[in-house]
Amino acid sequence: EGRKLSASEVSSHYVGKAWDHISNSPGQALQHFWWKFRIFWTNWELSNNQPIYFFAHEFGPIVQFLPLGFWAIAPLGILGILFCLRRKPSETFPLWGFVLIQMSTIVAFFVCSRFRVPIIPVLMVFGAHAIFEILAMARQRSWTRLSWSAATLVIAGLFVSLVPDAIDQSEGSAMRQLGIVAQEKQQYKKALNYYREALEHDDVPTRMVALLHKDLGVTLTKMNRLAAAERELQAALKITPDHAEALSALTTLYLDHARKPKQALQVALTMTQRQPAFGPGFYNLGQCYTTLHQVDKAIAAFETGLQI
Repeated sequence: EGRKLSASEVSSHYVGKAWDHISNSPGQALQHFWWKFRIFWTNWELSNNQPIYFFAHEFGPIVQFLPLGFWAIAPLGILGILFCLRRKPSETFPLWGFVLIQMSTIVAFFVCSRFRVPIIPVLMVFGAHAIFEILAMARQRSWTRLSWSAATLVIAGLFVSLVPDAIDQSEGSAMRQLGIVAQEKQQYKKALNYYREALEHDDVPTRMVALLHKDLGVTLTKMNRLAAAERELQAALKITPDHAEALSALTTLYLDHARKPKQALQVALTMTQRQPAFGPGFYNLGQCYTTLHQVDKAIAAFETGLQI
């Protein structure tokens, strides 16, 4: 916007961008909203920055013994909502209205498991209602309604249970986080094992593979295994040539450990060209110029980094 903005003005800026996108590309926007609706109802705990599904099952053994999951609660809850909507929907509006509004606001913005959690108790209430309705139909031998209910359960069950292939269900992210914790504790060998174990999973996304090679390179550098570290960082850059953190780590390796300031400078220059908004890159560049006694260029690089 060309000026300092308040929080509300920042919000308005992005709201404007969102509406521009929706009005200019309605088909793409609808496709995107459908995708978010799809993953809202899928039987997978979508994490944000913590792979909660892995940690819950790995470190919370009680989870293994819970009899029902989202795969059962959601289809039964949907069926229960449909039963309530057929007769006197206004009486149960506080419940089904909550599910609808909570779902709509999440799908409109950002789908994440911790935002979905509040609807689960309500779906359990509707699910219990659906079970009692089905039992009543069976006692009354209302086969038509039972068939309709069974078909609804099957369709809803398939919709919920079939997790889309695009959702990352690998353990790569979790293994990486365990590696980061070990690295922060200076347990470098343990960190290496976690990173390498993560890379062994075939379904790890490409972006995560690049991150893991970068992490291996950083850890190996700390262990002073420079040749192996360089190979890992180059592997990360082969996947993602403009990977800012890998370029920064490679600059540090050449400058502070291998004592090759000219090679470090070439990498730093490449980094600032490919990632001109990455402030730490100009810090690395300034360090290179300082080591090479090019003081004016060093000052210019540090000032650019400060401005960013």
